[in-house]
Amino acid sequence: MLTARVAAVLVVALAAGGASAATRVASPGGDPSVEGTDLVWQEPGVGGFLLRNGQQTQLPGNDPALGDTRIAWHVDEAVTVADSATLTPVLQEAIPGVQKLAVSDEWLVYRIAVSGKEELRAQSLADPTSTKTLTQAKAPGRLGRPSLSDDLVLYHVAGPGGSALFFYDLSTGKRRQLRSSKVAQLLNPARLGGKLLYVRLARCSQQLRLGALDANGAGRVLYKLPPLAGQDAGHERSHTRQGEHLPCAHPPKPTSRMLWTTALSGTDAYVTVLRPGSGGRMTPSLLAISR
Repeated sequence: MLTARVAAVLVVALAAGGASAATRVASPGGDPSVEGTDLVWQEPGVGGFLLRNGQQTQLPGNDPALGDTRIAWHVDEAVTVADSATLTPVLQEAIPGVQKLAVSDEWLVYRIAVSGKEELRAQSLADPTSTKTLTQAKAPGRLGRPSLSDDLVLYHVAGPGGSALFFYDLSTGKRRQLRSSKVAQLLNPARLGGKLLYVRLARCSQQLRLGALDANGAGRVLYKLPPLAGQDAGHERSHTRQGEHLPCAHPPKPTSRMLWTTALSGTDAYVTVLRPGSGGRMTPSLLAISR
C-alpha cells in the first residue's frame, strides 16, 4: 500500500562509529536505480515504481533502471527503453531470459539466463543489432545485477572461494578488477564519478561501504548490520589454535536480515535489505543513507 512506502526515519543503533541512521524509502521494495533526483525500484509481485519530485508512479513493467535520459523495464521477455521524462518508448524488443537491466543514452545492459547459466550482455541503442557478451557464463547466483555509469558496467562475481568487483569499459572492451576478497563477499557495486558503493558481507558484520573507484582501501562504512551467521571460536575444541580466525572486536548477535543491491546519487546511498518472509521468500526494504 502507498502508506507503507511513505519515507520514515528508522531508529537504528549502529555499532560502528561513522555509520548513519537510514531513511526507509519503500517497504516492500528493492533493487534501486537512480539518476539525479529520480529513483526507481521493484516491488515484488507488483512491479516497478518511479519516485520523482515527491510523486510516486507505478511503471508498466518490472526491474526498472535509470540512466542519463533513459529508463528501462521489462514484462517477461518484452523489454522497453523509454524517455525518462515522458516514459515514451524509444525501443521495444524481446530478449528471452532477461532478468535485470541497466541503461544509459547509448547502452542497454542486461543479465540473461542462457542454458541454465547467467551472463551479462550489452546492446548499443544506436544499433540494437549490435550486442556484446561481457562475462563468461556463470552458475545461477554467482553473477550480480549490472550497474551502468557512462561506459562502465559494474558487477560482482561471487562464490564459495571468494568474490570480486569488476568493471567492463564498453568503449574499449577492457575489463578491470576493482576489489576482491577470499574471506568476505563483496557484492552489488554502484559508481558515481570517482566513488564506488558496494556491500561487504563478512564474519563479523555486514557493511555498506563507499570508497574511491580506483583505490583498494576499505572506504567509509555508511551503514552496518550484524553478520548473517554467529561468530565461531576460530578452532575446534582440543585441537590446535593454528590458523584460527581472529575474534570479532565486539562479539555480534547474528541477524536474519541481509544487505543486497545498491545505487548511488550525489547526496544519498541506497541499499536493499532482505529479510525472511512467508513461504521462505525474502522480503526487501529499500533504505536511503546520507553520504
